[in-house]
Amino acid sequence: MIIEMGIPVLGREEDAADALATIVAVKMSDAFSDRVVTNAARGWFLGDQRDRKEGIPTTYYDEHGMDLQRAYNIVCLMVGGQPEKFEGLANEVKLPAQRQASCQDDFSNASWSWDKVLAPHKRKPDDPKTKIEGPKFEGTIRRGSATCPCCGYTTPVARIREQLRTTQGGIKAARLLCVSTAPFASPVVPEV
Repeated sequence: MIIEMGIPVLGREEDAADALATIVAVKMSDAFSDRVVTNAARGWFLGDQRDRKEGIPTTYYDEHGMDLQRAYNIVCLMVGGQPEKFEGLANEVKLPAQRQASCQDDFSNASWSWDKVLAPHKRKPDDPKTKIEGPKFEGTIRRGSATCPCCGYTTPVARIREQLRTTQGGIKAARLLCVSTAPFASPVVPEV
């Protein structure tokens, strides 16, 4: 979306995309979007744990943010946007209370910034609505499967995990746009 719309980005593009996705999910404020954004953060915590377990060195000069940074930034925006709802998650991942308090400013600033930069691209009240037809899914999504929100393609999570294992660079190199339909079985607490 950032490239297609010619939106200027100051900083890392993926960090900006993480912030937008988190802000949108937090503002949606429903169980599904809460689960998606929570699992996105947990995925970055898991990626960091895996890399450390496998002895993969942190690449400080990479074009992507470090997994823990991305995870904590997502959690910070979550607790900044809805402190009561996401305080438990912030405590679970050991985000200090002082930082949790300052996350409200981060959320407010990021939300305001995205509203400003997207304003020229938003449909005006008198503009005609664009009809968008999404994929038609006629089946059952089973627990342990993942569905791409763009195309509707569904695949077992085990297959995605195998693809990530065989991809050089793991999760960092695989740019999957899938949403897990089953929440993580157990909470992930980072080893800091």
